[in-house]
Parts: sequence; structure tokens; C-alpha cells
Amino acid sequence: MSDTCNCCSGITSETPLSVYNRPGLNALAYRAGTHADFKKSLLAALTLSRQPALHGLTSRTDDDFTIALLDSWSVVADVLTFYQERIANESYLRTATERLSILELARLIDYELRPGVAASTYLSFKLDDLPGALTAGVITGSAGVGLPPVLIENGTKVQSVPGPNETPQTFETIENIYARAEWNALKPRLSQKQVPDAHSTRIVFKSLNNNIQAGDVIFINDAKNTAVRKILNVYQDLESQSTVVDLDIVSSFQEYKQPQPVVNGSLNDFKDKVTLDETIIRQVIKKTWKREDLSALLKIQGWVTADFILGVKKILETDAENEISSVYIFRKRVSVFGYNAAKQMVYDANRRPQKQSAWEEWTN
Repeated sequence: MSDTCNCCSGITSETPLSVYNRPGLNALAYRAGTHADFKKSLLAALTLSRQPALHGLTSRTDDDFTIALLDSWSVVADVLTFYQERIANESYLRTATERLSILELARLIDYELRPGVAASTYLSFKLDDLPGALTAGVITGSAGVGLPPVLIENGTKVQSVPGPNETPQTFETIENIYARAEWNALKPRLSQKQVPDAHSTRIVFKSLNNNIQAGDVIFINDAKNTAVRKILNVYQDLESQSTVVDLDIVSSFQEYKQPQPVVNGSLNDFKDKVTLDETIIRQVIKKTWKREDLSALLKIQGWVTADFILGVKKILETDAENEISSVYIFRKRVSVFGYNAAKQMVYDANRRPQKQSAWEEWTN
């Protein structure tokens, strides 16, 4: 017997639905049914023969109290199966969407995820360079007046300036910072003075209008050696306004010199109080110092920080001047005096030139 009039529809159970998921899916279907499926199953259960007490309930409209109660339980079942499906998806690495789920899955094999790292950025602090701006006072010495370093403590909060549709972000410093007002305009070094020697293979000349050409010969005079070299290539760097020349390779090799070992400075190097002069400053700067040890040495000796800094600067400038090398370019070109030169003129006793046939060859 077939049901062609649909008069028997809704009298069969629709749940639980069959669950099948092929391999490789990014999401699993794991619900036993939806709200409509559960409601149909509950309505079908009203006509079961094993529940004769419900046979008198013939109403199937949604405004009936009994049907409304079944509809409410269908909502409950719909919500429960929704979360059941989400839990099933979070139980597999391919389908999990929550970080906590991946963390728990990794812990099953004794693997611990690395904790999240806070965002970081570089900060630039600018200090007020007016003498009265710092409550710590100023350091006064014979060399001049300078502002003392300012301690920016660890954990100092800095807030960013938000752009359009952005919110301000708060950052904290992660270590103590000793800032100085003279570092406000600190700029990176873009070039360094070159000290060419007899073995240099490239020399940089300042400016572009120096009329240097490939094939020119230059004379290098450094503090120890001299050399005559030939220019192979010439390049002009428009950005730095300089001329770069490549030189021919010298066949000889420089003698290897063992580098001087690095010596760390210590407070025991100056057990007695001494006057700050050029000799003492040279003894200090030829060693490597920690910031704390050098600051302690200045305080123990009673040296003015500004005087020490200016002394170091003067020594570095003096040493740089002593290491200056000079480079000369041969501009004039002359022919080689060789076999085709005219013969040496010969004079008679009266100092009158003789005939050209009597002229003699040049002697060394």
C-alpha cells in the first residue's frame, strides 16, 4: 500500500540522522538532527501504539500547549546537537578552530605550545636640554657645562598616537635607560674617513669634478710606505657626491700582524687618585670598560664627566690627523726619452756647433 495523498506524513521518526564524513574534510557534520527534525520525531511519537494514553491528543497546531512544549524541547535538542558538533570538530587537529583545542591536543603527546609574545617596538625619548629642566642639577667643569644622564626606569608607560579608525596602544620599557640630552640629535654615521695605504685596492675621492680617468697613475704616500698605482675603473656616486676608483692589484702581500688582545678595565687600575690629563685618558681608553665601572671610576677619582669626554674627543681627533695619508694623481704626460731622440750636439773649440753628421749618441 502506498501513501499518495501524504495523509500519513509526519508520523515517522526523523532522528537520529545518519552521520558520515569522508576523509580530508575541514569541518565535520555530527548533528543528530535539527529543530525541524526533532519536532517531527516528537509529533510522530504521539501516535505510537505503546502510548495509548496520548491517542486522545489529536491537536497538531502550534498554539496548543502540548505542541508548544514539544517545540520548546526541539529547540533544546537543536542547541545541544549544535554544541555537540562543535565539540566533535574541536577534537581533531584538522577541524579545530580554537587555540585552546590545539593546545589540549598537543598536550596529549607531551608537547607544550610556546606562549604568546607581546608586541614590541622601538622608542625614542627626547630630553629637554635646558639647564633648569632637570632637577638633578648640572655638572659643571672647566671644560663647560653639561646635563647629567636621566634614568628612564623599567616599566615606563608610553602610549602611541592612533591614526584614523585606530585605538591607542600602550607600551612599557623592558629595562632601565640612561638618556642624555646631547643624544637628542644623534644621527647614524653615513660615511667614514678613509685612510688609504700602499696596498689599497679602492679609494674614494670627495666631489665629482676632479677629472680622474681610467689609466691615470696615482702616488700613495701613507705613514709607512709609498706606492705608484694605476687606476683601472672610475665610478661616480651621485648620492654621496664622491668618486670611487679601482686600482691595480699589488703583487706583494702585507705582513700579518697579530691583533692586540682586548683588555678589560678595572677600578684596581687606578688605586691612587690621579689628575686627569692626556696620559691618564689614554690609559683609560685603551681598555674596554663596563658602564658601571667607568662611572664608578669617574666618581672615585673626582673627574668631571664633561672634561673626560672632551679629552677623549681631542685624543681621537689628534690620532686621526696623525694617520692621514696623501694621494697624488699624475696629471702631466711626457714621452719616454728613447732610441729615436736627436743626437747630442757637438761643439768645436770656439763653442760653435759642428755639422749634424758629427753629432754623437747620448751616453748614460
